[in-house]
Amino acid sequence: LRSFAAAIGAEDWILQHRRDRGRGDAKAHPLWKSREDLPSRWEALENGLKYEFRSDQGLSSGLFLDQRANRAWMLQNARGKTALNLFSYTGGFSVCAAAGGADRTVSVDLSKPFMEWTKRNFEINGLSLYGHEFRAMDSRAYLDWAL
Repeated sequence: LRSFAAAIGAEDWILQHRRDRGRGDAKAHPLWKSREDLPSRWEALENGLKYEFRSDQGLSSGLFLDQRANRAWMLQNARGKTALNLFSYTGGFSVCAAAGGADRTVSVDLSKPFMEWTKRNFEINGLSLYGHEFRAMDSRAYLDWAL
């Protein structure tokens, strides 16, 4: 763990080892913290936008890091467009689209708590919820309904 801390150069960190690629119960995966009194919720900045992260909400803390370049693309290319974010999780693409000037976004995820988390990510960035839809429903059912 010391080499991990040195490599990332961060004073505070949380590390979770997933032997089974994220399947199963989050509590079954070892979790290490730089200190025990770290909050379970915090904000981080990516491309000038804030996102709320949570270590107490399952296996993922809020954003998929492998999508960072795609979120940056959305931020730069959304002006005047409508963005449909299926399987939206915490709304990272929706936040980028709204911040990038999209006229409208539609975020769809089966989880109602994730839709509330998406709204929270809009709010901490000073983005209005007006003109943006948040649908807690199966993405495939949404497509059947919308078409």
